[in-house]
Amino acid sequence: DKEKDSPSEKENEKEREVSDDSRLFDGWTKAIELSEDRIPLMTMALLSRRSRYRAGTRYLRRGVDDDGHVANYVETELILQIDSHVLSFVIARGSVPVYWTQPGHKYRPLPIIQKTDSETAKAFESHFEMQINLYREQVLVNLINQSGRERIVGEAYE
Repeated sequence: DKEKDSPSEKENEKEREVSDDSRLFDGWTKAIELSEDRIPLMTMALLSRRSRYRAGTRYLRRGVDDDGHVANYVETELILQIDSHVLSFVIARGSVPVYWTQPGHKYRPLPIIQKTDSETAKAFESHFEMQINLYREQVLVNLINQSGRERIVGEAYE
């Protein structure tokens, strides 16, 4: 029977979906060509990719999960092409990799640390292992307000 030998329309659609998923991302892109007197000098592209793990609104999704994925994680990559040379610079940002939350819907609710340092250690280590595997050498910048409401989150991070 010919129908049994050939994949169904639904199976073909599934295969296309899987292969197309690798080319899609949640984020923003912009590319421009810089030129002078119609001579191309360089092409610049900016891409921001939001992680599919722990996405959410700012005050409703915070911290890290058991696998080391942090809330609201975004990679922003600047790509420059000058003649045959291509350069890339990546900035990654996300929530502090400890278990914390900011419950409620009022503006700037107080953060609450949900687990102890020892309970957080595995997820914290997993987060940084993933970062090192992806980007190798890194510079970390702590943007937590060290003297305000977020102080407890900064202390848990250190």
